[in-house]
Amino acid sequence: MLTCICEEFDYRNEFFSARNVVARKNHHCCECGKAIEPGEKYEYAASKNEDGFFTAKTCLLCVQIGAEMFPCSYQPGKLWDKVHQEFCLWDGIEEGDDEFFCICPPRKPRES
Repeated sequence: MLTCICEEFDYRNEFFSARNVVARKNHHCCECGKAIEPGEKYEYAASKNEDGFFTAKTCLLCVQIGAEMFPCSYQPGKLWDKVHQEFCLWDGIEEGDDEFFCICPPRKPRES
């Protein structure tokens, strides 16, 4: 396991719950966009904070990557934003540069 390189996580939730479940229908990973097929395990996370209620469905590979890279601050749905913030910006890599796409998948537009 990597030593956490990120700042201390300080986001206040009224509650947070995450559990592994088996898909009964098609979903998409909130991190990488991969299809989660019926019968496949994924993590379902739900929380509520001052901004409202939040849910995320994450493939187990992205959950593992988040837990390994950011053990003290991984938030479902923000993995690749965090990777970009912690790694790409250090070296002056900008989205659109060839180096960025070597380590980060293209960002999906955020739903409003």
